[in-house]
This record gives sequence, C-alpha cells and structure tokens, in this order.
Amino acid sequence: MTGKKNINIKNPTDFHRWEDCTDTWGEKNPLRSQITAKFIANGSSVLDIGAGSMVLRKYLQPNCRYQPCDLYSRCDGCLVADLNNKEFPEGKYDWVVMLGTFQFLKDPAWAVAQCRKVAKYAAFSYSPTINEVPPSKEIKWREGEGWINHFNRNQYFEIIRNSGWNIIKVFRIPCNYLVICQSGGKNEK
Repeated sequence: MTGKKNINIKNPTDFHRWEDCTDTWGEKNPLRSQITAKFIANGSSVLDIGAGSMVLRKYLQPNCRYQPCDLYSRCDGCLVADLNNKEFPEGKYDWVVMLGTFQFLKDPAWAVAQCRKVAKYAAFSYSPTINEVPPSKEIKWREGEGWINHFNRNQYFEIIRNSGWNIIKVFRIPCNYLVICQSGGKNEK
C-alpha cells in the first residue's frame, strides 16, 4: 500500500512533503535519535514510526532488530501506514519510537495509545507551543511548518500519560521535548 490514500480533507496527511525525506530535521539534527538509541538495549526490537531516512537505525546497537514504518516504503521491508487515516502497524516490539511525527498528527492521543499496544517502551518527541495559550502569530508559524496540532508542553505530557504511558525521562532538545516512556513504573514530574 503505497502512494496517496483516501484521507480526511480536514488536516490531511501531506504526502507530497514526505516523498523526499533527505532534508529533514532528523537528518540535520540527529540528537533525538542519538539520545533515544542510548536507552535501547542491544538485541531489542524497534518499531520506528515516521522513520523517514531512518536516522535512528544509524545509532542503534548492532544486534537490534529495526523495523521502519513511514508513509512511503523507504526500503525493503518498510511498513507503510498513515496514522492520520487510523492506520497502524501490527506486531510486537520492545520499543516503539516516534521522533518528529507527533506535530503532524490529527489525533496524536490515538497514535500514542496504539503504540502502547505494540511495545513496552517508547520514545516520543514534540515541539510544543512556546506559550501556554499560543497567540495567532505562533499558530500561523507552526502551520507554516506544516504542523497540524498546537499543544503546550503540559498538554503534550498529559496526552502521553492519558494513553497509559509512564514518563521515565524527559530531555529538552532545541525545539523538542524528547520523552522516554515505559508501560509501568513511575512518572517523572
């Protein structure tokens, strides 16, 4: 299943934007992937949703089993799914990772809850609004980046917690909050 799909007209997935993923934030600034990979034990199975150019794979330990998933098939065996169309890959993994994907989702709470069905550990990143109640200028800038949701930091954390994840570590990376989660344990405050 590749190419364009039937999508909701309101906040549709921007397929054209993601045809070429060689000039993405993850490519230019791999810190999210580098930090996430440090938490993933050698031999773990990893589902990378929104894998793009598969930056994360470069930093995983050699015996990890890496499964990319994206809007387009990026390599042999890449799973294809459109989270905005409620498509989610099946399977069981040790880790599910969504770096730089959250802000492009119509219903991130649904996607984060689906992640919990397939893995015990997760890493999510998001660029929350600067202000608790963002002014129209900030919303306009975010929409100019193609982002379709506008949560502040606390709302972002709440979506993750309400989806059944316990936040075990938070990293502030320029423009992003990287959250390492576990399906059990204590929430970091």
